[in-house]
Amino acid sequence: MTVWEVLAAFRLTIRNIEIASSTHIDGGLPCLSGRTAAYRTVILKDPEFLHGFTHDYWLGEVPAQLGHGWATYVQCCKEAELLSTMKPNWRFLKQVLRWTRNTWRSDLRSLFMERHIWTAHPYVAYTMVDKIFNPLTLLVGPCLVSYLMYKSTIPVEQGGYHLPWWNILLSYFVWLSATRTLKLLPHLWNQPEHIIYVPAFILFGYYFAIMKIYALCTLHEVRVISFLLCSALPFPPLCFPSFLGLGLSSLVLPSLSLIPLPHFL
Repeated sequence: MTVWEVLAAFRLTIRNIEIASSTHIDGGLPCLSGRTAAYRTVILKDPEFLHGFTHDYWLGEVPAQLGHGWATYVQCCKEAELLSTMKPNWRFLKQVLRWTRNTWRSDLRSLFMERHIWTAHPYVAYTMVDKIFNPLTLLVGPCLVSYLMYKSTIPVEQGGYHLPWWNILLSYFVWLSATRTLKLLPHLWNQPEHIIYVPAFILFGYYFAIMKIYALCTLHEVRVISFLLCSALPFPPLCFPSFLGLGLSSLVLPSLSLIPLPHFL
């Protein structure tokens, strides 16, 4: 596996923990992959839903997600486990940027336009708010560490910091390594050799924080690709238009195992 594939696997591990937690805490879900979902036929046959889905736009350019009141559920069990391929090169970053823009659009819509998520799924609302401020708080860390390291070069009598600069830097590195590795334990348990990529994942975290801010400032940039996606369920299929990563991922069928659907980029 390339470093890009390992980074993607790390992100997927953390995401699986997040969606499993939200599902069991308040039954909510911030986002569900359309490739690993099953949908009720009645949803796709509902003219009101189809009209709302195909006429719901983000800033008049790209269709936004439309939950339409249907419940979601994630099956977190061995029987529903699926394998996935990752981008083996730097194009993984472009994929993450597209996903990040989609997340901003979906979260802002849910929190400040629809707003029912605050009462229906308060834990999911909390995680969405946390993701809004996370880039800023993450980037503040190195700034504060740099400031303390500078203060440590000044004598304490003149208002300097009492710890040496190497102590501050080492403490920060140990804290980052411990907290980031803890999140990756499910993956490292099965692939312990990937622990050498943890430093790269830490650096990627800071890059991702900057990317999230950039994505927020470029939400107007969209690429729309329409195609026909046919239901893979064991009842009469129905084809409907879907749009680049913004399909009916929030309309999962709880009673069936997750079924992989075609992936289009």
